[in-house]
Amino acid sequence: MAEIRASFFLECEELIESLQDALLILESGESDTEIINVVFRAVHSIKGGAGAFGLTALVNFAHRFETVLDELRSDRLELTAEAVKLFFQGADVLQDHIKAAQVEGPEPDCSDVVLANLEALMGDAPPVEEEIVDFSPPASPSTSAILEVVMTATTPTCWKTALMPGGSNFAPTPASFVAETRHCTS
Repeated sequence: MAEIRASFFLECEELIESLQDALLILESGESDTEIINVVFRAVHSIKGGAGAFGLTALVNFAHRFETVLDELRSDRLELTAEAVKLFFQGADVLQDHIKAAQVEGPEPDCSDVVLANLEALMGDAPPVEEEIVDFSPPASPSTSAILEVVMTATTPTCWKTALMPGGSNFAPTPASFVAETRHCTS
């Protein structure tokens, strides 16, 4: 597991670098859709990986940063010099969160201020309501802790699958997936 975790933090370094490179392009005045998508995907990928390791503070920061970036990506937020400046600040704090998570240190002090400034960019944009997910690993890992399948309340055909680290078999086989989810479909 330590090797997978180390690999995640290496990937984070690469994602932060691509995030910063894309922000530099945006700062230069180019606002190409693909560049905006690179910025969004970097934050989104960090959030997803952090969730697999139960890094809740990192997930929460990345999620809120990603929500603002999604407004930009959806053309509901104008790309201004002030917005790019705040995106750089968000990238810096995201990097601080990654470093803190890597050494299991405290959350960066300025997170709330930067998030408030980022979210202020959205102005009257309606807040996106999403389910808050606890990404903390279970206390005593077991096969069922590796793969959790939850039926959402909206429709009986909508499934949410989450891989949870902590068992002896991190990468379940198709057979173990079927065995773990069989009780959910009956």
